[in-house]
Amino acid sequence: MTSREPKLVSWPFDRSADDEAGYVLATTALLLIPLMIFAALAVDVGGWYAQATKAQRAADSAALAAVVHMPNETKATLAALEVAASNGFVDQPGCESVPCTPTTFPQVVVSRIGNEQVRVDIYTQGEVYFGGVVVDSDDISIHRFAAAQYVFPVPMGNPTS
Repeated sequence: MTSREPKLVSWPFDRSADDEAGYVLATTALLLIPLMIFAALAVDVGGWYAQATKAQRAADSAALAAVVHMPNETKATLAALEVAASNGFVDQPGCESVPCTPTTFPQVVVSRIGNEQVRVDIYTQGEVYFGGVVVDSDDISIHRFAAAQYVFPVPMGNPTS
């Protein structure tokens, strides 16, 4: 008499463990390069964002420092350049008006908009740390600006009293 015993089936249906040997290694090797490129770009874009934020804050503070000297444009320009330099953006010779295509960085351009208004443009560069393989340029140009207007004091109270 032959007994019929049920056959045990392993998952996945009668495949041996040797059929998939190296699958994880090959997949990891193929995905490692794109993951490293994404990580390099994330570091570079984060650095550009940080540099742009620093330039925007410097432009804001320079515009606020300059507007209190308006309409004296010379004093306003000197105040803006001094504040921009104290925030890490020492003006290099090259650009005197907006629009500007700078060759040396950073550039700080102070311009008069109105009688009580001033605009400060800061041109700087963002460094390429790890993304040089993907990005062609060595440096990325960053431009930020701020405008400020002096508002005269408003008289309070009833003028007839």
